[in-house]
Amino acid sequence: DIKYIKEAGGFTDLKTFYSSDKAELKRIDALVPGDVHVGDTDQHLVSALRSLILETKPRYVMLHDLLNGHSISHHEEEQLLLLAEKAKSGRLDLEVELSAVATFLNSLLNISNDFTVLIAASNHDDWLPKWLQKGRFMTQPQNTRLGLKLASAMLEGKNPFLEGLIDQGLDATKARRIELLTRSGPFYVGTD
Repeated sequence: DIKYIKEAGGFTDLKTFYSSDKAELKRIDALVPGDVHVGDTDQHLVSALRSLILETKPRYVMLHDLLNGHSISHHEEEQLLLLAEKAKSGRLDLEVELSAVATFLNSLLNISNDFTVLIAASNHDDWLPKWLQKGRFMTQPQNTRLGLKLASAMLEGKNPFLEGLIDQGLDATKARRIELLTRSGPFYVGTD
């Protein structure tokens, strides 16, 4: 955005701020790698993300579509042959999926204590509360117990995604460095 660049007096590329008369190293405000889809993410991307965090030392790392949601996808709920294949390969178990996300977040938060993870409200992450609202866990024996627990947490006003991650191994101490963003308001960085 040209207007922003003029107001800021320059722009930042990775960790270098460029103005009309100099270039200086600066800590970046946010690293936004895009959709993550844990479980379907290329491991090279994960190691590249680690390298970028160590190099740029961001204040925030913003993640979108952290949960893939293949275990609870409403798009596939009536595709019985596909569900049979997914069951055969173990991809219908929400505990397994949340555990993988918890492991990812634990390793991400272990890189440094110097940043906050922002989890943007994303369509795949939104599948969990929708799945709970519709009570679909009652027809999925592999997910019923966890679904009941998360539905109860949701009724208590807790975030079922975060509760599910902690239940499946997210370090509760590290979870304090996670902010769950909502669709109701913007989040600004770089606006000192």
